[in-house]
Amino acid sequence: MDNAMVATEIIHALKRKTSGSIAHLALKIDISKAYDRVDWGFLRGILLCMGFHEKWIHWIMMCVTSVHYSVLVNSDRVGPIIPGRGLRQGDPLSPYLFILVSEGLSALIRGAVSRGDLHGAQICRGAPSVANLVEVTNLMGILNIYAEATGQEINLSKSEVYFSRNISRPAQEDLAKLMGVRHVLGTGTYLGLPSMIGRSKKATFSFLKDRIWKKINSWSGRSLSRAGKEVMIKSVLQSILTYIMSLYLIPDGVVKDVEKMLNSFCLKSEGGMGFRDFKAFNLAMIAKQGWNFLSKPNSLVARIFKARYFPRSTFLDSKIGNNPSYVWRSLWKAKDVLKLGSRWSIRDGSNIKVMHDPWLREKDGWWINGPQKQGVYDLFVKDLMRPDIKQWDVGKVLQVFGRKDADSILKIPLVEEVVVDRLTWQEEQSGEYCVKSGYRLWRRMQNNIRPYGTEGNWNHLWSILAPPRAKHLLWRICRDCLPTRSKLQQFHVQCPVLCPWCELEDEDDWHVFFGCPSTSQSWWAAARDNRSSPVDTSSSEVWVPPMVNRIKCNVDAAFNTTCGTSNRGWCFRDHMGSFITGGVAWDVGALSVIKAEATALKEAIQNAISLHFSHVTFESDCQIVTKAIHAKHVGNSEFSLIVKNIQNLLLLFPNFEVKFIKRQANLVAHTLAKAANSWSRRSFFNMIPLCIEHCLSNESR
Repeated sequence: MDNAMVATEIIHALKRKTSGSIAHLALKIDISKAYDRVDWGFLRGILLCMGFHEKWIHWIMMCVTSVHYSVLVNSDRVGPIIPGRGLRQGDPLSPYLFILVSEGLSALIRGAVSRGDLHGAQICRGAPSVANLVEVTNLMGILNIYAEATGQEINLSKSEVYFSRNISRPAQEDLAKLMGVRHVLGTGTYLGLPSMIGRSKKATFSFLKDRIWKKINSWSGRSLSRAGKEVMIKSVLQSILTYIMSLYLIPDGVVKDVEKMLNSFCLKSEGGMGFRDFKAFNLAMIAKQGWNFLSKPNSLVARIFKARYFPRSTFLDSKIGNNPSYVWRSLWKAKDVLKLGSRWSIRDGSNIKVMHDPWLREKDGWWINGPQKQGVYDLFVKDLMRPDIKQWDVGKVLQVFGRKDADSILKIPLVEEVVVDRLTWQEEQSGEYCVKSGYRLWRRMQNNIRPYGTEGNWNHLWSILAPPRAKHLLWRICRDCLPTRSKLQQFHVQCPVLCPWCELEDEDDWHVFFGCPSTSQSWWAAARDNRSSPVDTSSSEVWVPPMVNRIKCNVDAAFNTTCGTSNRGWCFRDHMGSFITGGVAWDVGALSVIKAEATALKEAIQNAISLHFSHVTFESDCQIVTKAIHAKHVGNSEFSLIVKNIQNLLLLFPNFEVKFIKRQANLVAHTLAKAANSWSRRSFFNMIPLCIEHCLSNESR
């Protein structure tokens, strides 16, 4: 997607360039049979030049060169035929190998640029140069060298060139003929996306309606149930728009036309069936590209857009600018999604503005409300912290802010694991933006303004363990759209109103399922046949001692709303269930549940290390924490950084292990955590605390 964004922005820059003595062009190259023509010798050479190990290269070349063919000639098998080039189509390794081969062309271009033979084009002053080449003779020479070395063949008849507007049309045509490529006006596509968006957005994106209409017509002759149509819409029709929606904001007219086509194919999409709100989904998809600007500011696409549209501000504070591209218009509108769910994690606060950035932890808002004293608007968060230690300067916070704002600031925990001021996405544990959570957040905000669909939690209905057609029947009953005779007459359908089974009462929903003697017997018989045996839930989890020569440590977290503290507690026991040692800790601040649980586990591990314990099993009743520790991917949220710290400790001590346990078997640690405020901020015990004597006695039996 980055390549498409850079390409469309370059095309827009060429479109805007109407004056100046230097003209620019963009060349889109088509390669014939790209995979089939890759020379194996060149592939091996490029791997050697890039520094890959000889043994690894040998493995790769074994995968590539093991192919052979056989053909039938007059019904006789001829072969095997051993080729000398080509990559397998469909092999998951082939795309990556082809990218490495393409590095040869990139190296030739970089060399020509460094020698001054070619020049990159800049979309604005200060933007990075992009390989948009001017000197036609040198360019064609580079392409010929690349083709001869790799075995590739440049298909000039399908290649396209686009010129900036400060060169005359005859000169454009002459240059295109000299290169042997087609001259286009920017109306083509690149990577399946329109390369230029004109004035008529609806006409540009009308091909989406054509694709969906063709799919619907191909299914019109099939006998699909309502559940089948739902599956086809969600898995096929909606996915047609997904790729385009990742970059461009689809016009409202196109969205409405698509929704009409879907409604004509199935039931109306509003009403709890789980069909997407296309406008909200579109914004959530584009917001993913904006999040990449924030999380990967040094990438080429981020540097290009920053130089062009927000050179002196951040993406979230940017303006629409003068004569922007449609890609930027789409990104600029989608940044509202990011503003709703982004919040700063604090390291030293040097990059966080007190009044302009979201950094509080309040449920009703992450910004400090104005008006404030004049000097507050120029402060950074670091100005509210002590210079020698990562703690709030309580005196200064109380001096600068009112009591309400000061309390909101002072209860923000300053997590030691945060090593850089960073924006994190609060709707995900990892702190990384996810389209799914962005879509849900935007929908929640929109529903507060204009309700979309039917109110109620429909997830309970769709999560029922029943066939899809049964769930659709329940949905139609709840939506009052079951075609009973009473309902049909309301819509002026001429039919008898009496029930055809008993002919005693009018046929409505209640009568079909409960009032009719004939149908009610059928429903009760079906329910009796499908009734399952009750599940025994009487058994409860109990604490189990560790194996001989191992120690078990139970950890837990709790919150004291009166004192406004986050409490942690842990207890070490041997294989006999005897108390060894324990500890408690508490901090002022509103840690989330999972961060408090993870911090409790981290401190217990650190305590075990300081006591030189070698074989320890740590048990927590927070399954989210234990799963995150055993997961491979860790994000950049405060919780994720704590988990990463725990993972590093476990790597250093391979005989430490972390397990999940039910709350019923974690009562000792839970009791310690609740009582943590009875001791100093960090306390360790060699004697059994009175508060857990009873729990220890019960669990050691």
